[in-house]
Amino acid sequence: GLGSTGTGDLYLLANHSLTSLEGLSGITQVGQDLTISDHALLPNLDGLSALTRIERGLYVERNGSLTNLGGLSSIEWVGSYIWISDNPSLCQSQVDGFLTACSCGDPVGTSGNDPSC
Repeated sequence: GLGSTGTGDLYLLANHSLTSLEGLSGITQVGQDLTISDHALLPNLDGLSALTRIERGLYVERNGSLTNLGGLSSIEWVGSYIWISDNPSLCQSQVDGFLTACSCGDPVGTSGNDPSC
């Protein structure tokens, strides 16, 4: 199975019927950027639970049904940018908890997530 993207990026973009990332469960490292963006039905990122390292940036944006970041809980290192924004069903407290637990890069951008929980 896929264990690393080597020196490359992993882009998961605009699949409006995507409901699971389970097919990516063997990925442990991303060599550059990981982008998860514009998935209307994706409820979680559980298929990425083996991921421990992202060499450059993490972008989680505009995922309408995303309710938790639990699938990213094994990440120990993000080398640069983190943008977690415009996920209206994702509690900002979840985002804050992820950022606290991770040795994360800078800058960090969070906005447009659900501030009420």
